[in-house]
Amino acid sequence: MNNNPYEPPQSNVSGSAGDLSIRPKSPKVIGIILLIFSILGLLSMASLIFSMFAITDETLKASMFPYGETYSLVTFVIGAISTLFAFYISILLIKYKDKGRRFFNYLMIYSVISSIISLGYILFFVLDDFTSSIAISAITSTALGLALYFVIWYIINKPKVKASLH
Repeated sequence: MNNNPYEPPQSNVSGSAGDLSIRPKSPKVIGIILLIFSILGLLSMASLIFSMFAITDETLKASMFPYGETYSLVTFVIGAISTLFAFYISILLIKYKDKGRRFFNYLMIYSVISSIISLGYILFFVLDDFTSSIAISAITSTALGLALYFVIWYIINKPKVKASLH
């Protein structure tokens, strides 16, 4: 031990500074964002159920469900399950659980498949013209959504982030 008052104090921590790592914040941030979107999704689904049963005007109902009530009901049920799953995943990620990362990977695979199927249904069975504004909007939103999923998937599966989860 050096008693020189002009030298900075030495730490008693063994190991190098590289061994002391700070836990990345990305799982928690992704978990919070996923939690917010899950809550918004559940609220959206609640309003969809209300509007499906409360609206009696067929013209208004047709404008609200342009792809048909059956398609809307099927996507609602599947969407409700995946939204509840996303809510669960968000809680796991906020708690830094590796199970949340693995489940997010499963949710991403499901989202990619369902987005492509949904886009195909809209383009080939509902719309007559691929250049319509609805088609362009569907293609753009699907592409942006998938790009966002891939960015999040890349971040959450980085080795440093994976190592921080337990």
